Amino acid sequence: MNEAWLQRYGYLPPADPRMSLLRSARAMQSAIAAMQRHYGLNVTGTLGRSTVDWMKKPRCGVPDQLGGASKFNVRKRRYALTGQKWQHRHITYR
Repeated sequence: MNEAWLQRYGYLPPADPRMSLLRSARAMQSAIAAMQRHYGLNVTGTLGRSTVDWMKKPRCGVPDQLGGASKFNVRKRRYALTGQKWQHRHITYR
């Protein structure tokens, strides 16, 4: 459950089906530490009571944004600023 939570919210990369199902202890520890840092918890890298309680809180399904530190969780830009201004002032909706 904890590994699935960390993967769902962007702290662990998606599992590679060709690799072993078990993740290394170092990868899990760094993912837990990143999660603790993000939420302002005491950073230990282990699943303590406060960390597990925080993971059980209800929340939306949107992954946390970890900035550029995460190679597998990069948000892509969907628009480009061109510097042009829209001239229309009367807007209708249908």
